[in-house]
Amino acid sequence: MTSKNLIFVGSRSKMEYLFIAADLNGYNIVGILDHHYYNRVDSRNGISYIGDERWLLDTTNSQAQKWLSDCVFFPANWWLGSQALHGELDLLALRKNRIDILERSQATVINLFSPGQWTQDLKSKFASTQLGKGIFVSQDAYISAFDVTIGDYCCIEQGTKIGPRVVLGKNVCIAPFTTMARCIVEDDCYIGLDSKLFPKDVKDPESQIVIGKNSTIWAYS
Repeated sequence: MTSKNLIFVGSRSKMEYLFIAADLNGYNIVGILDHHYYNRVDSRNGISYIGDERWLLDTTNSQAQKWLSDCVFFPANWWLGSQALHGELDLLALRKNRIDILERSQATVINLFSPGQWTQDLKSKFASTQLGKGIFVSQDAYISAFDVTIGDYCCIEQGTKIGPRVVLGKNVCIAPFTTMARCIVEDDCYIGLDSKLFPKDVKDPESQIVIGKNSTIWAYS
């Protein structure tokens, strides 16, 4: 049985969405691992910073090893499509580094879905949508229950609609109110606010958009 003790790795603004999704799914939030805040900030929204995420790679750290044994994990910071300038924190690199820590430490990584109609649809025997791990789906999002594949560590923000024949690679972050169908989005892409992604020739049943790796689609595209 999956542990109901949850630790977030990293943090971000508006983490209330994550806390609410965790609470609605019955998880007890143990705390946040984030070396940028640990010993500098006590808590965020009442959830304590309990350590440094890099501890998970230290096999001699008994506390970290106990967390790995007793808890499940979720990466809680994600990229917003910005390009890091010299001297600035690269949020994409930071997220990828934390995903690497979770992978190398063999942590148990869960999905966090805000309850909705689409989660009920997935229970149907006719559903064929495939989901990886470490995926966050916010409130009011909708994902087709058939012919969709969502890779590990994707983030799908509120109000997004994903129709059939969509494939999302690893670590694809989709901003709110995006609509997409019949498209492939490869690894490490960011899709900006209120974008519309579907083939121009909607009458051609074989047409499909492909967004290559490491792409940024700006808002309102």
